[in-house]
Amino acid sequence: AGELRLQTCNGCGQQWYPSSTHCPNCLSREWAWKAVSGRGKVWSWVVFHQRYFKAFEDDLPYNVSFIELEEGVMMMATVRGVEPDDMHCDLPVTVEFETATDQQSVPYFVRA
Repeated sequence: AGELRLQTCNGCGQQWYPSSTHCPNCLSREWAWKAVSGRGKVWSWVVFHQRYFKAFEDDLPYNVSFIELEEGVMMMATVRGVEPDDMHCDLPVTVEFETATDQQSVPYFVRA
């Protein structure tokens, strides 16, 4: 649908990532997928110069970053379009999506 969604507890309102069967705050199993802003900032990152997975063969070097979403949830993803030397903490980013299948898209981030 082109929007980033997180599990959100119907009881206490806690949002979390990665997905789980229950709320990490109150342990409720009553939750829903809620759309979030998709905006955040780089909290930390690592740049890979060696190919560990065939899927990244054409993307060297690539980064794996911790993104702190505006909503306060931490998410691991790739930041694209930013040179390794230009990566820095608090870099503002926004989510985009790459289609993986007809049913699923993979989120990544770009400079906001």
